[in-house]
Amino acid sequence: MALAALALMVSDQKQNHLETVRAVITTAAWPLQWLVHSPVAAGAWLGTTFATRERLMEENRAFREHQALLDLRLLRYEALEQENQRLRALNRALGPEAPKATMAEVLRVDLGPFRQRVIINSGTKSGVFVGQAVVDAGGIVGQVRRAGLVSSEVILLSDPEHAIPVQVNRTGLRTIVSGTGQPATLSLPYLSRNADVRVGDLLLSSGLGGVFPPGYPVARVTEVRRDPTEPLAVIRAEPMAALDRDREVLLLDYVEPPVDVDAATEPTTTTSTTAPQASHPADPRQTVHVTAGAAMSRDAVAPRWVVALWLLPALLLSAIPLPHWLAALWPDWLLLLLLAFAMHSPRSCGPITAFSAGLVLDAFRGILLGQHAFAFVVVVWLMHRFRLRVRMFTPLHQAGVVFSLLWVYQFLLFWIDGVSGHPLTTWARWLPVFTGALVWNWLSAWLERHALRH
Repeated sequence: MALAALALMVSDQKQNHLETVRAVITTAAWPLQWLVHSPVAAGAWLGTTFATRERLMEENRAFREHQALLDLRLLRYEALEQENQRLRALNRALGPEAPKATMAEVLRVDLGPFRQRVIINSGTKSGVFVGQAVVDAGGIVGQVRRAGLVSSEVILLSDPEHAIPVQVNRTGLRTIVSGTGQPATLSLPYLSRNADVRVGDLLLSSGLGGVFPPGYPVARVTEVRRDPTEPLAVIRAEPMAALDRDREVLLLDYVEPPVDVDAATEPTTTTSTTAPQASHPADPRQTVHVTAGAAMSRDAVAPRWVVALWLLPALLLSAIPLPHWLAALWPDWLLLLLLAFAMHSPRSCGPITAFSAGLVLDAFRGILLGQHAFAFVVVVWLMHRFRLRVRMFTPLHQAGVVFSLLWVYQFLLFWIDGVSGHPLTTWARWLPVFTGALVWNWLSAWLERHALRH
């Protein structure tokens, strides 16, 4: 057999005589070859298939991650585009002749019913100062209330303590806009029911007081109600600025134009601007009076030692023994001075100062300790709370407010005397209420001229 095999090999190799046999055998053996080769081919096919699927899954995962990154970048680009639009709007809002401005971002928002404030990321290090006007692309936002080194607190137009002088764009009527504690609503509380104001009127800053530059949008009138039984109209307006949605604001470096020195130092000089009335008689409530140094909500600055230096003689005047007839007419000088400082320089004179002064006065007079301290704290807190509006009043109206505060003060003392068993029912105790209101305007103007600086 071995020789036969060798013979076959030689014959096939040398002479190719077995090609037909080879073809027949190969054809007959193909099914067997396929059967033998199938597991190997199947393994290779499966390996290739799973490898391809795994590679595809990995590629898909990579593509999805890349798509997510692209989507994230697209979102960021959209945010940047919106921010760019807001910044362009802020730039357009300033105008070509606007004062210099610094942009700041809003860090924190406090929009409660009694407090409407925001915190921004700029402070005195960036040139921010107390009383600086703040605007956005829509209009005036508010002003800086407190300035720290790297952040500041801004009081919004909607804060109940804020008031701003405005002018109706259609008629030129000047009035005051006050906050209501709601970001979308402002109030015009000092217009009579026959004032020429309509829904849709645009209110612009008048520039009085020197805090806000003139001509900037403040609000648009949304409601006007005239009750025949009431002397004043109920007027509401919507702020032009997005008080509850701002992310960036501008701080204006606005300086009030200089005024005549002699006119500014007159303690009783009053400038009145009354809007023209086409068919209605003039009404005193439609007139905006600007007294020297009291026209706007910018607080003066008085060092605490200056306050103490001025309170000392007032304390002596309040505690000095006087004849009976003069003591009945003698104003409460210490309280009047505390009220004046609380109105013009609230950061230097607040309830703590009033409490301390009241304790000293109680000790001087040898009466129930804490009696005057309590009454002083209540009355000074009321003045401190409503000082922005009081400063916008005419001298006569300011004297009326002080008259009311002095009456509250005497009533508290009267109540404490009755509770403590030392009632004093004589009518003479009420006379200082009238004399204090009479000397208020003189004392306030004199104090502002000699003891305060803005």
